[in-house]
Amino acid sequence: MSVKIRERKLKDGRISLMLDIYANGSREVKSLKIFLDANANTPLKKAQNKEKRIKAERIKAKVEMEMIDNDYSLASMKKSNVMFLE
Repeated sequence: MSVKIRERKLKDGRISLMLDIYANGSREVKSLKIFLDANANTPLKKAQNKEKRIKAERIKAKVEMEMIDNDYSLASMKKSNVMFLE
């Protein structure tokens, strides 16, 4: 079980970020619909690319945690209807 972030260069010069998920002997590729500017030559564009990569890392971590929860049959706190104080 692993999740990796892959990059694909598009014809228009942008870079598309996607998740490459290996689980239970099968592979699945999901587009994140996050696009980087390959010609980031200004500080603003570089900062935007950096923020987009950080968001992709957060999505990757979330998918990994969901996979771990599913493997060990752990209920997510978000999906639970139990109130915290009860």
